[in-house]
Amino acid sequence: MIVADRTPETETPLLRSLTVDHIVELQRLYEPDINIAILPESAHEGFSELERQQLRADCQYLALTQPGFRLALSGTEAELVQGLNSGLPTTLQHADVLARWLSQHIGIFAALFEPPAMYIRLVSLQQAMCPRFHVDHVPARLVASLYGPGTEWLAEYGADRQALGGNPRDPCQIPEAIQQLSCGDMALLKGEGWEGNEGRGLIHRSPVVSEGDSRLFFSIDFAAA
Repeated sequence: MIVADRTPETETPLLRSLTVDHIVELQRLYEPDINIAILPESAHEGFSELERQQLRADCQYLALTQPGFRLALSGTEAELVQGLNSGLPTTLQHADVLARWLSQHIGIFAALFEPPAMYIRLVSLQQAMCPRFHVDHVPARLVASLYGPGTEWLAEYGADRQALGGNPRDPCQIPEAIQQLSCGDMALLKGEGWEGNEGRGLIHRSPVVSEGDSRLFFSIDFAAA
């Protein structure tokens, strides 16, 4: 399903979001007018319903019982997958399922972009990491909330791009234009560093984390080899 931002016919067509049913469809991020591609939790392939429940339980445990937990690794796909085996807490009941989920997404990023190296983070957050709407100065970033609220982004029809970058004005001109990922969804965000996408990077922000709650956030970025 593609959701197009509203725009008068006389203006340049605005950027769009894309929600896919299969992993292979994520390659449509290469279409120039799509700046976010979303794989819903229900569309993740290769996991039984029992394994999905085990994954949710371990992610909840990790978020709520280990505040400040941080796993950060750089390397090739093979190096990252190997690093997960020693980087995840031994107290997780189903660490193998979480490791397989993370490995699958490392593989997706590697297959789509063929980076020489990647940087992954799995962190337990008790407050918004980037609370103000902004764009990323990278080609693309993979994000997912494995527990807690998902990343928010701003549909183009409600955005004031001139208010980005430290401007005191709010980039959000229409509150109804704020969209949000669900817990368990994975998204690929196109940034300012994508060739031909200058001035068109996805405008997004971290969600508010309620007092006493946590968020388990996963991301993949390009890294130097």
